[in-house]
Amino acid sequence: MKKILAALSVVLMLVAGVFATAGTATAADPYPGPGAKTELFLKPLSSPKPGKAFRIGASVIARAASPSRPNGVLTVSVVRDGAKAKASATSFSGRVVIRQGRGYIRVPALASGSYTVRATFSPSNKTRYQRASAALVIRVSR
Repeated sequence: MKKILAALSVVLMLVAGVFATAGTATAADPYPGPGAKTELFLKPLSSPKPGKAFRIGASVIARAASPSRPNGVLTVSVVRDGAKAKASATSFSGRVVIRQGRGYIRVPALASGSYTVRATFSPSNKTRYQRASAALVIRVSR
């Protein structure tokens, strides 16, 4: 009887140990580390004129072992320089989808003056790229 109880207690401890150490299965992270650094470039595609809409090109490049073009969302704001209140100075704000590292921002008509375009790139959840931001000063004049 003692041998049966001893064997049963050993079996119970083994089973309890297996269940105590068994966790949820996790797959290895395919992109270890903080992610590839990205750079964001902004460039007006035409000369901004007062009262006319224009486009700004955005290009995102990942600096990795092999340069690639990430996908994500670009958040953009255009603010008039020298304005007293930032909220009233915001001329345009919006979001643009970046595909294959490129996107275009259509800026509505602006009055003459100097503006700062600020953009922040947020990568899609399926990729491991870092956020990037850039600023561009544009002058709207005749």
